[in-house]
Amino acid sequence: MKLWDKPFLASMKLWQKIFLVSLAVVLAAVCITALSVLASYFSASVEREKMQDVSSHEYYASSLANTVAYERIRQGQILLPGETVEQLLKTGIAARTGTNTGTAVYKGESLIASTQMDHLSKQPEFVNRVRENGQCLSLIIDVDDRTLLNIGSGLRLEGVEYYLFTAYDVTEIYRIYQNQLRFISIVSIVFAIVTGVILWAGTRHLLRPLTVVNGSLGKITAGDYQIRIKEQGSSEFQELIRNVNEMTEAIQNNVEQLRQIADSRKRFVDSLAHEMKTPLTSVMCLGDVLLCKRVVTDSERQEYARIIVEDAKRLRGLSGKLLELSITDNVPLELQRISIAELLEGVEASVTPVLEKRRLRLEVIPADAWITVDKELFQSLLYNLIDNGMKASGEGQTLRVFCEKSEQTLTVAVEDQGIGMSPEELKKITEPFYMADKSRSRKEGGVGLGLSLCASIAERHHAQLTFESALGKGTTVRISIPLAKEDP
Repeated sequence: MKLWDKPFLASMKLWQKIFLVSLAVVLAAVCITALSVLASYFSASVEREKMQDVSSHEYYASSLANTVAYERIRQGQILLPGETVEQLLKTGIAARTGTNTGTAVYKGESLIASTQMDHLSKQPEFVNRVRENGQCLSLIIDVDDRTLLNIGSGLRLEGVEYYLFTAYDVTEIYRIYQNQLRFISIVSIVFAIVTGVILWAGTRHLLRPLTVVNGSLGKITAGDYQIRIKEQGSSEFQELIRNVNEMTEAIQNNVEQLRQIADSRKRFVDSLAHEMKTPLTSVMCLGDVLLCKRVVTDSERQEYARIIVEDAKRLRGLSGKLLELSITDNVPLELQRISIAELLEGVEASVTPVLEKRRLRLEVIPADAWITVDKELFQSLLYNLIDNGMKASGEGQTLRVFCEKSEQTLTVAVEDQGIGMSPEELKKITEPFYMADKSRSRKEGGVGLGLSLCASIAERHHAQLTFESALGKGTTVRISIPLAKEDP
């Protein structure tokens, strides 16, 4: 698999990617810098050597020209013969035998004299370029285990064009360059190892908080919401850890709420099933009696029918209030600004026929105040409180609904003169299916959901329910709700 393949890169951990990229960048920068400096130094060394050797070449050419001129003057001639010039050249070149410098002289294409220049025959292009240009040219070539700098130029002697070639050994410069390359390679390897160790340790140390966060997230995914990560590392990692801890706490709270809701729903359903068992059993038993008993008197039939109707009403009320209680938890409220006097007037009109049938009186004392509520749900809240008061009251007694207005709050109170409740019963009064006087509540068709529904509706309206009761002295329920922000 290639290093740059996407699957391979994707499988690498973050610290490995950072480590490899950082190491590659550092090594590339160091190697490029070192090689650039070395190449610059080597180029300068070669150029300096070339200038020195060109100077030596020109000096030797001048020396040959001076030798020919001296011989011409000595012989007292205007021009020396060609044979004499060539003899002087051979003598001068022969004198350089045994040195590290090779020398050769050409006349046209003919070699006049040569020492240590056998390699020149293998460089015809260089020789021809010198003949064609007549200028000083240079060429570096490898000969066996040596590196030679060849210099060629035109040399005019006694009116005849000659070509002088010299070769200088520059092997030492290239040897030093190769040694420096090997040294840089060794240093680069050592530097890479040291840098790699430092980068590995530094990367692992810097990214250690990320490893801790990743491990903690794995535990959180497995369901351990109690875990909290200690803040460490740089400010960015500390912020990340802080956010993870806040997220974990939020998840833990949500899970706990869901667990509580699930437990509450389970108890709710269990209680509902238990509450429905009695009326259903009663209806089934009475139905069996009517089916199995051959002779049923009219009075028995009426009594059985009455019991069945009462149980059916209770079941209907149970299912309706259960649905209503469920809706209040999930459906958004349709809030509107309404006068409490108008609200109480509607409630009074609805409950008056029932009160008259039960021979009870209702006294309503409104206030000049406005509240923001869901009209249907808030009326249901008041209906339930008045209904509970009716069930607890006897014939001829009075129910009072009155209001108390403060600077920011309106309190609506429902007061009855009924049987009342003990302090122990008051603590459980808002639990689903709890009934203080079960026999009386069943007789009245109660299901034990009324005050639980009231508490749910009040909570949705940011209102508070408070209860005051004493056995034999009646009960007062108060609803404290914020006033509407603006008056009409």
